[in-house]
Amino acid sequence: MAESNLLLTRSGIEFTAMSLLSNIKEAFSDSEEDSRDLAFNMDEDRLDFTLSDKKDVKITKDIDKLSDVDVKYPLIKPFAYAHVKWNEEEKSIIYRLIEPELDEEDEELLEIVKENLSEKIDVSLSSMQGREKIIDYLQEKVNDLLLELGIEMSEEQHDKILYYIYRDFVGLGKVEPFMHDPYIEDLGCDGTGVPIFAVHSEFGSVKSDVVFEDGGDLENLVIKLAERAGKYVSYANPLLDGALPDGSRVNASLTEDVTSHGPTFSIRKFQDTPFSAIDMMDLGTASPRLMAYMWLCMQYRQSALVCGGTATGKTSFLNSTISFIPPEDKIVSIEDTRELQLPHENWIPSVTREMFGQGDQGDVDMDQLLKESFRQNPDYVVVGEVRGEEASVLFQGMSSGHPSIGTMHASSPNAVVKRLITPPISLSPALIEAIDVIVIMTHAKGVEKSARRVKAIHELQKVVGESASARTNEAFTWTAMDDSHHQRGEPFLFDRISNDYGISKDTLDEELDNRTKVLKWLKEKGVKDFHKVSEIIAEYYKSKEDILKMVEAEGDEYSLEDVVSAEDKVDISHPDRLSQAMKQDRNAENSATEELESELNSLQGESSIDEKKVVEDNPVAELEKKLKSERKKVENIRSKTGKEDQNPFEESDENVDGNPFEA
Repeated sequence: MAESNLLLTRSGIEFTAMSLLSNIKEAFSDSEEDSRDLAFNMDEDRLDFTLSDKKDVKITKDIDKLSDVDVKYPLIKPFAYAHVKWNEEEKSIIYRLIEPELDEEDEELLEIVKENLSEKIDVSLSSMQGREKIIDYLQEKVNDLLLELGIEMSEEQHDKILYYIYRDFVGLGKVEPFMHDPYIEDLGCDGTGVPIFAVHSEFGSVKSDVVFEDGGDLENLVIKLAERAGKYVSYANPLLDGALPDGSRVNASLTEDVTSHGPTFSIRKFQDTPFSAIDMMDLGTASPRLMAYMWLCMQYRQSALVCGGTATGKTSFLNSTISFIPPEDKIVSIEDTRELQLPHENWIPSVTREMFGQGDQGDVDMDQLLKESFRQNPDYVVVGEVRGEEASVLFQGMSSGHPSIGTMHASSPNAVVKRLITPPISLSPALIEAIDVIVIMTHAKGVEKSARRVKAIHELQKVVGESASARTNEAFTWTAMDDSHHQRGEPFLFDRISNDYGISKDTLDEELDNRTKVLKWLKEKGVKDFHKVSEIIAEYYKSKEDILKMVEAEGDEYSLEDVVSAEDKVDISHPDRLSQAMKQDRNAENSATEELESELNSLQGESSIDEKKVVEDNPVAELEKKLKSERKKVENIRSKTGKEDQNPFEESDENVDGNPFEA
């Protein structure tokens, strides 16, 4: 077998794959003539085997109705592609996954390579840092194996074999291409013989053409998910709840006696970069004034619960809100599965632990972590989800002066109270009153398929024990008709903050206006990166005036120097304001120069009594007069002594009377 048929380049793993390209083109050409253009170029002669998560996908937005949907984009170039299209027969959108087709010969070769490759791999692939290193290692082992077995294959077969080896050994098998789709939010399989369903951020819930026909394959995938999550599943312990290395939340079952259709799994994909407060405003989840209100609540240590149903955006809103906590505050977060990402340095992320085997010896639950967290004297305790007996510790901590914030499954303030006073939580109504703010989230499917909205913000005033109802002040509300948020009168919480911190309500109202302006300005400038927004919020606590100077920079209130010094701190520019200020500065400098020259000229020429009086009031002019007088004295001394070259200001035996520079 020729070496050129075996060697694969290590830098990018490049190879010529003309026939593979033709197969992919043929697969796409099956669609109707009015199909929309691909968002990528498929006419290149050479292809790079790029297995990356680069989110360069372009979705066509000019779709008026569902029947117009026909979008194609790459997932793993140049092997895996997504084709989302309206299916006229089923009257629904179908998510079609396109991968290289394998004929009988290709499948036999793949099985031979898989069987023998397991013996060749002498290290744990998960322990290797970086995807490129893993690919280099796999290609080396595949080449060695082919040489050892004396197998010849074409370049096209090489390409296919290496892709499927990576997909099945390093990735998650059939599910791996879905994990590379930045538009997939949630992925689920309900058993054998049932298509995988995905929640697409543009088109909502869509059915795919990927089906697990063999229960053994699906069972192996669930076991692999458990291994990646660092968990253990078996017939005795068939349920899985954990997080994948990339942060995606996974829930699965292994046996048919638990889920009758066979093994199941659900993967909620992890957001690489958490949503910032500006993202929340861009998405319509909240308004600038609502987020400014939450900013004040976080600064003045008000306890809050973010409530709503499943997948209503509770954790995302919680994460964006936590960035408002002052940067120097100490935060302890407690979660079952790690999801929160905070910008604070003084942050202790805690996660529960479940030991393998029988009994609960060695387990670390939320109740234990909460008790330990309050001993660490945090400024804020963040609980991923309040749902069990640990709530008693949490609310006792709130009542004792430890502000806390968390999420909970409930649809209204009354539902929150009912959940808290009934088993397994069983709290006293008096303890529940430790909550200051209740945020209600909703999945607004009537607005958009994936729209999440803050439905209302309630300020808890009192819990009526007999009726188990909450008396609240609705500070903000969302109107579905026009998809807008409105403030409902004066926040009741401002009275409490005013009494606790000695700040007038007028000052709080002014701060609410200022922070609303800052958030609006960031939205207008397109500054929405989580870390950048967090930096600006942190800078606001340190140099509020500098941030407000940036916001007001379009007016004439601040000088160029003020604006530049403020901008340097957070690295945001205002070209319009700067050019205008520079022009004004130059004009002012020229004007000052002309005035100074005019005054100096007046000293040398004839002046009226009034003009001399003006000059005498000027200290610079007064100094010029003294210097002029001194020169005349020096000239007189020289004419009498004849010492033309002597400096009258050097030390000498002769005393010069009236020298203004002597002490």
